[in-house]
Amino acid sequence: MKKILLLISIVFVLIPAASAGGSTYGGIVYSVLEDDANIEISAVGGRVGAFLNENFSVEGRVQIGVGDDEGYDSQSAIAYSVEANTLIGIYSRIGFYISPYVYPYGIIGYSQLDYTVESRGGASSISVDDKESSASFGFGVDVSVSKTTLLNICLLYTSPSPRDLSTS
Repeated sequence: MKKILLLISIVFVLIPAASAGGSTYGGIVYSVLEDDANIEISAVGGRVGAFLNENFSVEGRVQIGVGDDEGYDSQSAIAYSVEANTLIGIYSRIGFYISPYVYPYGIIGYSQLDYTVESRGGASSISVDDKESSASFGFGVDVSVSKTTLLNICLLYTSPSPRDLSTS
């Protein structure tokens, strides 16, 4: 059973994002991924995109895992750790400027999560690499802090997340 994954990204744009059609943007992305079992892992990477017009853009994101999480299932007496290896996505965004500095948007696309789960119980240990992918959707906002830098916060719901880790 797949779980909902919450992705919170903060982006510092290195290439100016503009409202004119055809403008490109890129930046650094830090993400915190959390599922409904309170497993929390983090990833860092980049995003690159292009505005096709003032209200519509497409972007790609590539990230690598930088933080893992550990837990313990008391029912099965299994300790486990989860690590994101890569998170890759392609998305389209539609939004509008509510001021010259604030751009809220909706986002829809495709995400793929490659991860490793290690379980330890008794004298045995198992390590499994897996990959899950699915449609993703959410919302976000870009807030310009200068002509070349903006802060972005995006909540992205997707189902590529480690399976029920207590039984993996």
